Amino acid sequence: MKKCPSCGQEVKAAAKKCKYCGHWFTEEQSQPENDTSNEKTEQKSTENDGQKMWNSDEGNKSHEQSAPSAGKYTTDSKITVDGVLKEGISIAISNFGNIFLAAFLTFLVFFIPYINAGAFVGLKNLPLMLSQDSKAPAGTYVFDGKFRKYMGEYFNLMGLKMMTIAPTILFAFIPGYIINLGWSQALYIMFEKEINPSEALVQSTKMTYGYKITIFLIQIIMGVIGIVLYWLYSWFVDVALGRPVLFVKFIFMVLFIAIFSVFVISCNAAIYKGLKKE
Repeated sequence: MKKCPSCGQEVKAAAKKCKYCGHWFTEEQSQPENDTSNEKTEQKSTENDGQKMWNSDEGNKSHEQSAPSAGKYTTDSKITVDGVLKEGISIAISNFGNIFLAAFLTFLVFFIPYINAGAFVGLKNLPLMLSQDSKAPAGTYVFDGKFRKYMGEYFNLMGLKMMTIAPTILFAFIPGYIINLGWSQALYIMFEKEINPSEALVQSTKMTYGYKITIFLIQIIMGVIGIVLYWLYSWFVDVALGRPVLFVKFIFMVLFIAIFSVFVISCNAAIYKGLKKE
């Protein structure tokens, strides 16, 4: 567009005559002028396009940095060996008295029918309690009558596990052990969700998927610790006490099992607590 020098109205840049006043443009005036406003607009548009492209590139880079890389496992692990051991030790230290008393009383009534089964079920339920509250109840809780109501479900679950695992261990130990690792959380699932044993086994298999090696390593470490503690116990009983009578030796054995159970129960609580993370 250009302005008419006569009337001041805007007309097309290529116009030879003003349509408003009839003024004829000279040859120079008839040439399309470089519209500075258009140039500025085009320049601004170009700058904006460049800025958009720059922002787009920055956004893509930011998105690429924040998005998970293809083929990489970026989800935080629910449980790790060192994490379980640290949390297990923490739980054991803060609840040592109650866990120890529960384990000691359970093994102390081992030969008392009916009472022993209920107490054992209660002790096996302790990791679930610790995973929910991180605080153990009083050790005498194992004699609560409610645990005797679960004896049927408990032995049903153990029976299902043994019927499946025993043949696989007989012919191929490793597959049987892997199955057992997959079912290691079934008891806690059954107690917590109050479902039937077979469904608990299925859910345990799903829960432990991808974590069987971690659970295996934790069990190996606990086993090594148990062997070392048992060696120290044997030395203390045979050397320090001068080979005591069978009854005294039995009491010390119960004490050893109870002390070691504090660590095992606490680690099992840490495992189940971690695996329940969404």
